[in-house]
Amino acid sequence: RYGLGCCGAGGLNLVLFPREAVQIAAPLLEEFREEQRAVIVSSMVGCAMQLRNQLQEKGLSFRVQHPLELMADAFR
Repeated sequence: RYGLGCCGAGGLNLVLFPREAVQIAAPLLEEFREEQRAVIVSSMVGCAMQLRNQLQEKGLSFRVQHPLELMADAFR
């Protein structure tokens, strides 16, 4: 299943409204935690940074990768 949601880091949200960005990301992170995902894929650098930070703060150890990284791993 593919998680659909917002990481909260869009535009300048992460910089200007960090608390709100964390709140926006919370349901998506909870979905990841519940489903025990092995890897999270995002093509957006800001989203990847936000997700990595939030996962680390929550003690979750999922990998966050760009789609090209995922493809490179698959071809190895």
